[in-house]
Amino acid sequence: MMKRLAVYCGSATPADLTYIDAARHVGRTLAQRGIGVVYGGGRLGLMGAVADAALEAGGEVIGVIPEALVGAEVAHRGCTELHVVQTMHQRKQSFTDLSDGFVTIPGGVGTMDELWEAISWAQLGYHNKPVGLLNVAGFYDQLIGFNRQMVEAGFIRPQHAGIMIHDDSIEGLLEQMAAYQPHETIFAIKAARLLNNIPLPVGGGVWGGHVRFMDLTGPPPAPPAGGRGEWNRPALVAHARDSIARGSKSFAMASKLFDRVTRERAWLLYAWCRKCDDIADGQDHGGTMRGVADGQARLSTLRVLTDAALRGEPTGDPAFDGFGVVMRECAIPHRYAHDLLEGFALDARDWRPRSEADMLRYCYHVAGAVGCMMAVLMGVDPEDEATLDRACDLGIAFQLANIARDISEDELADRCYLPVEWLVEMDMPPGEHMKPWLRPKLAILGQRLADMAAAYEDSARHGTGALPARAGWAVLAAAGI
Repeated sequence: MMKRLAVYCGSATPADLTYIDAARHVGRTLAQRGIGVVYGGGRLGLMGAVADAALEAGGEVIGVIPEALVGAEVAHRGCTELHVVQTMHQRKQSFTDLSDGFVTIPGGVGTMDELWEAISWAQLGYHNKPVGLLNVAGFYDQLIGFNRQMVEAGFIRPQHAGIMIHDDSIEGLLEQMAAYQPHETIFAIKAARLLNNIPLPVGGGVWGGHVRFMDLTGPPPAPPAGGRGEWNRPALVAHARDSIARGSKSFAMASKLFDRVTRERAWLLYAWCRKCDDIADGQDHGGTMRGVADGQARLSTLRVLTDAALRGEPTGDPAFDGFGVVMRECAIPHRYAHDLLEGFALDARDWRPRSEADMLRYCYHVAGAVGCMMAVLMGVDPEDEATLDRACDLGIAFQLANIARDISEDELADRCYLPVEWLVEMDMPPGEHMKPWLRPKLAILGQRLADMAAAYEDSARHGTGALPARAGWAVLAAAGI
């Protein structure tokens, strides 16, 4: 169900008022259908036309605008909510977090940037929301043709061609978007291969003998110069050691098998992951999870602190400061940290997986990305995709096991990570899966999760040969625990 849609459009007033009329029709139609509008927060041009029409029809309008553009675009003060953010990236991220899909109407360069990023993220599996293009008076004819040309030239896979949904009317577009089925992602393809016992490539030829290691045995580099901050590394390590001891006795025990440098870095990374989880769920080193009413505010806190740590700025929180240190020491790509935060973003908007592919995508965000960060921390080259893929598998295996273990606890926090399609298959009404009379069916799904976790863990074990001996030993111990 589409409760809110992000509307991408221009802030300029076009010479042809056909586009203004179309924008007003979009805003009015969405409001009449009970669909909230999330847009760029301006009151001029097509932006203002969409917002005004939706508000006049009694609809919800949420504006998101960077502080630097408040004056340039003249922020709309009549919005239901107006979110002022710091950067364009935060603005686009907010569009994704707050909406259930995207509608693009005529606009300029900024509109194109937003459209193609939404399509790209869908193609990569970062979201599974419909992306619609309203072709007002043939405005996007050439763009639609260009999309077709990229498919024909082999730059877009045929199965991804349908990500861009287009129609000449908003009514037809909404109908198509409501019927949208997400494309099959790499995680779904891989799961199908594993569950059907189709072997995945293992050993020489694919990556055997070609893993390159960075020198991680020397002393850590000095804190960045130029007033960006000084860190007491021993104190950060001590805090991280205490955090893992409180939060996960099993991981703390397995970490002792690492050499000292790797062990300390693993602690620093764990402490950040634990702190993010605690902030998002209102916990203190795990424990009973409770629902939170301010999920979006908590997500914003995570993003601000994480971004500051990645920039090398002191945050005042040892978990985030230590995270920044280990990210710099090991040159871990920042994208994995952002991918993990995307998992928290899904929880913040009460997301539920519809399909098995959705569930696996969530597992990647909240655990597979951490597996990739740990692999780089242990010395795997960030470009060695094959070994990182195995590291990702181990994270996914852990998360699948967590989902099976925590079905009851998640239900108490009004969460469920069992795919809706699985519940339908077992004739279990969504939200009713913990009822006593459904326990036999629930046990079947629990076993399915356990089997999937075992398959991913088996795949992950094949990658440990690419790690230094003590690191591989520690990873196998963690997997065994």
